[in-house]
Amino acid sequence: MFIPAHNEVFTLTCDKSKFIACLFFVSSTDEVKARLLECKNLYPKARHYLYAYKIKNQSKSNDDGEPGAIAKGFLKILDEKQLDQTLIIVVRYFGGVKLGASRLLRTYLSAVTSVINQTKTKEITHVYVYQIETDYATFNKLKNAGYQLENVSYNDTIKLTIIAKQPLDNVLKTYRVKNFTVEETNRAL
Repeated sequence: MFIPAHNEVFTLTCDKSKFIACLFFVSSTDEVKARLLECKNLYPKARHYLYAYKIKNQSKSNDDGEPGAIAKGFLKILDEKQLDQTLIIVVRYFGGVKLGASRLLRTYLSAVTSVINQTKTKEITHVYVYQIETDYATFNKLKNAGYQLENVSYNDTIKLTIIAKQPLDNVLKTYRVKNFTVEETNRAL
């Protein structure tokens, strides 16, 4: 699975109708509501605000009055691209020319595909997160070994977090690190 590395916008025009596809990283339905409100404020006179999101095991789509379950197609694209924690909103300004059901669907899906294709992503990976406390010599060994180190706090000892794709229990025991905890989780790297 992947998550968006940043938010993105793509604009497409078809027979005077403007389609603005907005892609957001979201981690809750409250964020979805906030982003929808943000788009409605940014694009206040649009006719439609279609959206779809996937957040872990939750997904939802809304066609905002457009015919034919168009936003379900957004969810299908999110699945195909293996995107999670992603919200897509497509804002439509009607240009006065009716596009017909199939052309309307193709245009919406083209806007969604385009915004996704220009978005950089991060892969969600199973990792081991170690919280350790160690001396300066061992810290330097860990730092030089190339591990991903976070939240480093210097004092008489050093407290830090190590992110690893494989278990480090034996390595830490070799370095004589006694105080550590480990948690297995999924993270974007």
